[in-house]
Amino acid sequence: MFQLISQNRALYCYILLTLWIFLMIAGMYRYVGTEDNIMLSSGKLPDIPIQTSRNFNLNTKAKRVLRQCNLPEYMTTDEEGGLEGSFSLESLTILLRHGDRGPMNHVRNISSIDCSSNDPLYSAYNSFWTNISLHQSANPYLPFLSTFHNYPLVPPVRGGCELGQLTPLGASQLLRVGSLLRTVYSSQLGLDNLTLSNEDVHLYSTTYRRTFQSLLAFLHEFLHPDELQKFTIRDVSSLAFCFNDCACSAASHYTSLFDAEKLRYLRSHPAVIKLVKKASQVVYELNTKHLSTDPWALRDALLSYVCHGTQLPCHRSDCVKSEDVTGVFAYIDWETRQYSRMLNMRRSHLLKAYGLLKRIVSSLLSSVSNSKPRLSIFSGHDWTVRYLAVTLGLFTDGAGSPIYASRFIIELYKNKAASTSYEDTSSSSRQYYLRFLFNGKDLTSKVPFCKRAGLRYSETAFLCPIESVVRFLHDDYFTPFNTTNFKDACTRP
Repeated sequence: MFQLISQNRALYCYILLTLWIFLMIAGMYRYVGTEDNIMLSSGKLPDIPIQTSRNFNLNTKAKRVLRQCNLPEYMTTDEEGGLEGSFSLESLTILLRHGDRGPMNHVRNISSIDCSSNDPLYSAYNSFWTNISLHQSANPYLPFLSTFHNYPLVPPVRGGCELGQLTPLGASQLLRVGSLLRTVYSSQLGLDNLTLSNEDVHLYSTTYRRTFQSLLAFLHEFLHPDELQKFTIRDVSSLAFCFNDCACSAASHYTSLFDAEKLRYLRSHPAVIKLVKKASQVVYELNTKHLSTDPWALRDALLSYVCHGTQLPCHRSDCVKSEDVTGVFAYIDWETRQYSRMLNMRRSHLLKAYGLLKRIVSSLLSSVSNSKPRLSIFSGHDWTVRYLAVTLGLFTDGAGSPIYASRFIIELYKNKAASTSYEDTSSSSRQYYLRFLFNGKDLTSKVPFCKRAGLRYSETAFLCPIESVVRFLHDDYFTPFNTTNFKDACTRP
């Protein structure tokens, strides 16, 4: 009898082990696909129907990949602006990610990738600024260009994909964003009557060519080119726009812990590790240990092919296939959905975004008290947008992994007809409200400190009292560090 029980236990253990293995495999393939999708095919040409990518006649997974390209012809406005009645737009803060760029690492067949643009907006922009470049000695835009006056004003003329540099397609993206947002905000900000002064408009860019050229392309359509001479672009050396609050050893410490967490997630997906290692041998001209284990770097490299109608690369007998591309992108989508659980990431991003948020809040309060500035634009990187979005508690809706030419907008409104007991007080700031929008979507109701004190304007619009963000910055910002100021929070634990 005891022998029978022992045999039954062994059988139960075997069944449970089999079930556990099955669930692990199923979970693994959920993000990558079948084993056939993981392996690179030998001796076959790449099969992603990339030449038809622009009309999106692809399966669902491929469509999700192509959305990362953010092609200009598919850009639209959505929930920007739109408040009517007693609410008036007092100021606008725009944080941009640069447009499409060449890969950050040497990839195969880069010379065959056509990064040019046939966009009429790009042709006019390219002609205008190329002509300006030919008259450097008498350039009326020198004060506007400021420290960027020696930078190339437009992307490479030949339309190539240079390493890390803005492409003509990238410029077209920002031209399109500028054009779209002008239709939304021109009347509210008075863009058509050319009355904005240098005090009304604050322009910032990191010192990278791609962010400067992206800002220039955006402004070419958002403001009248002739009006740009009144303004000045200020260079910022920090990718995070941290201004006077940059030095922070704890931020690096939390970033290291965050990287370790990401590595643990990756190691829990051996099929993804296998895919990245195999595909890296095909994609990169010079593969390294780091590149062969980094799905984010691989995704960046693959975008150079996918977004420009170019065949996926082959090397010797191996080719990258469409399933490999969707597998890498699916894993990264899954990883970004885990960010809300990662306390070390949030701590790192809080410290890195502090200087930027402090500058934004200061500008907003200046707009409340002095009606200036009316417009603040920061041209940065994916990390720039991500730091701020995560700091505001926005992990979803693409904010955790901003695509090319992403826009994060903060609208400041004044209610000129105070109608609530909250507004009818001696504090003038209580008539002012904010909206937070990412790529056209109103995310205000998802910002934690707005949820508690927000005002629902309509079914689609949610308003956040400006005092809520001020209170968050001054009182609650450093709570995760059990301290009350930036200096103490930056002391490495």
